[in-house]
Amino acid sequence: GRIKSRPIKPRQAALLETLLPTIRPPEGPFDPRDLMPGAKAVWLEIGFGGGEHMAAQAGRHPDVLIIGCEPFINGVASGVRHIDEAGLTNVRVHDGDARELMERLPDGCLDRIFVLFPDPWPKTKHFKRRLVTPEFAALVASRLRRGGTRRRPPLARQAPRHHLARALLAQQRHALTRRVPQHHAAAPCRGK
Repeated sequence: GRIKSRPIKPRQAALLETLLPTIRPPEGPFDPRDLMPGAKAVWLEIGFGGGEHMAAQAGRHPDVLIIGCEPFINGVASGVRHIDEAGLTNVRVHDGDARELMERLPDGCLDRIFVLFPDPWPKTKHFKRRLVTPEFAALVASRLRRGGTRRRPPLARQAPRHHLARALLAQQRHALTRRVPQHHAAAPCRGK
């Protein structure tokens, strides 16, 4: 898939050169709590798009470390702009594949994982581009602390092949929540 589309604006390009290197997670294995000692929780947002949700969550929860993952450079550029404009200090950005970052994290280190727009490719031939697979579900389950939450869009619970939801429910370790647009409060998902 594409990792870049339209040209990046000069201000965003400058932020990619100056701000992004200072907020990237370290290379190699690391404990995210070391990035923000005193954080009451660590949240991971996978595929943050333009960074609006990530920045809004970070602004509302300054005592929570939020790590955003986005492989699409235009989204990363927009995300760092939001971080800069809001003066956020509790956000780290991984400009690459979330799976690669998650492999470097210790088990049980995440309190919440946001997967807001998974798998826009419904065709079988695009399987290799899908994020949500049984293997990824197992990785998510291992990185969430016991009782941690994973948030996803409301329609995901209706998809019969939504491996992530099924795997986490099977583990019975994690609370599955639905997105509540007005205030983004976690609420239990009531499956059929």
